[in-house]
Amino acid sequence: MNSAEARSSTHYDAVFMKLSCLCSVAFSRMLQQLVSM
Repeated sequence: MNSAEARSSTHYDAVFMKLSCLCSVAFSRMLQQLVSM
């Protein structure tokens, strides 16, 4: 694996981490709204 492939794989890992974090935050907010209803 060359350096370009390693860089792209770590980039995808960072994007995936951001997406999962955003999803968990949105999910927790949705749960809070459901509980407060």
